[in-house]
Amino acid sequence: MKTPVRERILDAAVKLLETSGVSKLAQPQVAKEAGVPPGHLTYYFPKRLDLLSAVASRFVTMLREDVPSLFGVQELDDAMRAKALGFVARLTKNRARTRMLLGLIVAAEEDPELREQVAENVQLMRGLIARVLRCSEKDRDVDVVLAGFLGIALQHLVLEGRQSDGETDAVIARFEEWMRASAATRAKKPRDKPAADKGGSREAKAQGGATTGTPKGAGKKAKADDSSPKLRRKGR
Repeated sequence: MKTPVRERILDAAVKLLETSGVSKLAQPQVAKEAGVPPGHLTYYFPKRLDLLSAVASRFVTMLREDVPSLFGVQELDDAMRAKALGFVARLTKNRARTRMLLGLIVAAEEDPELREQVAENVQLMRGLIARVLRCSEKDRDVDVVLAGFLGIALQHLVLEGRQSDGETDAVIARFEEWMRASAATRAKKPRDKPAADKGGSREAKAQGGATTGTPKGAGKKAKADDSSPKLRRKGR
């Protein structure tokens, strides 16, 4: 069955982005790679940003197709958590996919809508990491883990030819070890108690000890009355 023209163009764009980066993602090169006349490309994607937007959507589809079972559930059991970590590790070592993501990030500087799409892609991974860590997506550990894996992926890409897959595996293993230790520490940490309301005590002091039932200055007044001239005369 012949692949539809639009899909052939997208396949070609993804291939160029994965192998050569965003600098080679020009319409003539994409049309040549897809084996279609330039007019066919501009019919489906009038502008370069239209093509990039479609590629960003394809990126999400590729992520979901890699491990569909991980993105279809809200909670992961231990087996699925291990599967998710394995997926993230493979993705981290996938230089082509990292190059594709970098290309989209660079291109997103030109267009707010594309930037929003890239942010949604990142959010998809944040959600997966949160389920692995069994915490809220707002938890700062999610940001730390995402930044860690992105950093390892960039290092693996930049050091291509200098750092082997085995060396990257060792870095990932060390990072996952830190993740497990962090999760264990978080599980043992007691929940913070709500802070005591100090405002009430200040207010009570301002009212002159109203909370104790003794008006402020009452003792001094009593002493003053005892020493009055009238009382001294009665004592005589």
